[in-house]
Amino acid sequence: MRKKILYIDVPFYGIHGGDKNRSNFLWRILKENFTVDLLLLKDAKSTNSINDHHCENNTYFLEVLPAKLSKSEAIYEFSKSELSAFANILRTNQYDIIFMRFISPGLLAIEASKVSPETQIIVDVDMLFSRIAAMNWADNPRFRNKYFYFEKKKLEKFESIFFNHNFTFLFTNEFERDMILKKMKLDHRSRYFKVLPNMFKQVEVDLVPSLDEGKYILIFGTMNSVANQDGFKFFVTEIYPYIRSVLVDLGIKVLVVGKNPLDWQYEYQDDSLRIVGPVDDINSYIKNALFIFLPLRIASGTRTRILEAAALKKTIFTSSIGAEGFNFTRQEIFIEDSAEEIIPKLIYLLKKPDEYADMGEKLYTKCMQFYEESVVKEQVLSYAQETYKYEVNDRSGEKMKVNAGKRICIVTNRFYPEVGGAETNIYYQARMLAESNDVTVICPQRIDKPYLEVMDGITVYRLKDFYNRKKVYPNKAAKTLCFDVFGLIYFGNYDVVQVFPAINPNNMIAFFAAKLSKTPIILASFDYLDYASIIKKEGTINPNVLRFHKPNAKHVYFLKRFDYIFAISNKEIEFYKKYNKNVEYSPVPILLDEYKGDKPNPRQKYGIANSDFVYLVLGRICNVKGQDIALRAFNQVSKEIPKAKLVFVGRFDYEPDFYDEMQKYMRKNDLCERVVFTGMVEREEVLGWLKYADIHVIPVRFMNSGAVVVESWISETPVIQSDVVDPNLVVEGENGYLFPREDSKTCAVKMIKAYNERALLGQFAQKGKELVEKKYTYQYLTNLYLRVYDSLKKR
Repeated sequence: MRKKILYIDVPFYGIHGGDKNRSNFLWRILKENFTVDLLLLKDAKSTNSINDHHCENNTYFLEVLPAKLSKSEAIYEFSKSELSAFANILRTNQYDIIFMRFISPGLLAIEASKVSPETQIIVDVDMLFSRIAAMNWADNPRFRNKYFYFEKKKLEKFESIFFNHNFTFLFTNEFERDMILKKMKLDHRSRYFKVLPNMFKQVEVDLVPSLDEGKYILIFGTMNSVANQDGFKFFVTEIYPYIRSVLVDLGIKVLVVGKNPLDWQYEYQDDSLRIVGPVDDINSYIKNALFIFLPLRIASGTRTRILEAAALKKTIFTSSIGAEGFNFTRQEIFIEDSAEEIIPKLIYLLKKPDEYADMGEKLYTKCMQFYEESVVKEQVLSYAQETYKYEVNDRSGEKMKVNAGKRICIVTNRFYPEVGGAETNIYYQARMLAESNDVTVICPQRIDKPYLEVMDGITVYRLKDFYNRKKVYPNKAAKTLCFDVFGLIYFGNYDVVQVFPAINPNNMIAFFAAKLSKTPIILASFDYLDYASIIKKEGTINPNVLRFHKPNAKHVYFLKRFDYIFAISNKEIEFYKKYNKNVEYSPVPILLDEYKGDKPNPRQKYGIANSDFVYLVLGRICNVKGQDIALRAFNQVSKEIPKAKLVFVGRFDYEPDFYDEMQKYMRKNDLCERVVFTGMVEREEVLGWLKYADIHVIPVRFMNSGAVVVESWISETPVIQSDVVDPNLVVEGENGYLFPREDSKTCAVKMIKAYNERALLGQFAQKGKELVEKKYTYQYLTNLYLRVYDSLKKR
């Protein structure tokens, strides 16, 4: 069933202007995909007739009152009778969505949230009026310019209230969205603030003989707007006098095109500067221009003139403000701000147009990628198609509108694109959860990335680390402390908080914020103890170390009070259950698509024949991984299997002394021609070894999760593993082989057995693959999480 929408705007059909272009685009897209009624707002003083907007359903009108002295002129006021009529429209039609242009009709949105609280309200903010007023005041902070000062104050007061409503707010660019979030401290509400860029439409325009092609610079836009008045004044007083002689010598003019020219602007006309005023076809003027100059110093929102010019592949010269919010580089558009920077660049462009002839083409290509009509259309539809539900906020009593699915907050020590197995794992988990839920990730700022960003549907906060006050990046410190975790969770109104990968200071802060806000909190544990550090310090580790470990009182306090705990090994599950009954196994999954398709065979690169029998050992060379055990076993294997090769894939600089001892052993036993160390390799080569090795040997002294076993099986390669891998997924003689921890002799026996039974290895790998596809995928893990989230909510 098609959703029913009420679209609210001022008259726009058949009217020229960048803001009207956006209105027409939105109106057309909504009409084509939904059942849409139209509500037009008209000032009682306006004498303009309202064109037929071709609404196939109901068209309504409301009259806007003159603004009171205490209110901003940009925010519409309505009489009680008009508000009552609006309420009747809502009650009669029961809209799924109200979609309004600008914040000007904001009082209608607030009224709608009371009359019809289950209606989704989308506000296309477009222009940030308070910012325009602030720029005007900052440009001329004098008494005679006081209007803009008071407008700024009035608008900021209104916006501070309006943006705290649970509406969906659409901004034309990330810059202004993030500016509002930061200025008004609305980070905890970021899920309501989205970006809808302006639309780029391809056009075909013939050259017009009456216009001298390439003989004029074009400045265009509505001439009485505050921004364009300022830009024109800046051009004619600070730039034009210094380039006029060059224009005269080259026979080039400046044409200023746009509706509503003012009398004072005509005073600057001369033989090289002409005020054209309004025209029927602006595209013809753009097409014939040498280049476009847009001297904007005050702007917000639409800024579609760049896109109009880019559609005709014209070179554009503008300011930082003019290009703000666009994803352009200086190879695609000229950007300068001060007159001192602009003048020499303009003269250069006038004298050597051939040297920048391709910039318009580059800009056109970029716009096709990010702003082409079909791209923006999909964003409009995605925002309108979102399903919402309603709940009462326990703290405020406010009826909250939230995305269908759950509001999930993940707190982690690092996050993508930081590199590492854990970081990649958590990223894929978050990405899959975000397909049907509202997911926020909170982590310390360890790399030079923004405080707030949205990637793959995930809202990501990278918070200031108290211990990194000098802002050293990358921040590789093990210990971080981010106090802002508390506010983001306490005010975030989440359904569940899940912390990775252990009990640390940030997760403790998250714990207290969750408990105070009555939000369930889950610990997703990867390793309770730092096992690698224990081995490095003591030279060995007891596989049952957790059985004898006694946590300190602080850890016991938290372990007992987590609402749920996920662990990746049986030994950790056994340990956690001493303190908390709500503990469950969570597999470390793999991304199935990564292993599909052909992979490059790396054998030839290392001089290994396809007929050689390859034993693969994957992982960084270190004591805990046990590569020395595999090497001693291979010493026996090599004597019985002449065509056997042992390949170690992974960095060997992690424990240099350990690696040196292995090298000595190889030389002593004449194994150098039979053993290969690849060092660190690209991921694609790792996948190649997993696919083209004959069997994977996993000789670890200690291991939680067994992820490498899962990787081998999905690559259709069987395994020989130490019995300390936890959980143990290998069933001897069914999907692989087992040997006792640190027992190189038994390991050798199993390696030889695998060679002798090589006809069965494919069957072993297939058995393992079936298990992986059933229980070791991100889809399986996501379903597991959602089941637990549901159970916690019902408590």
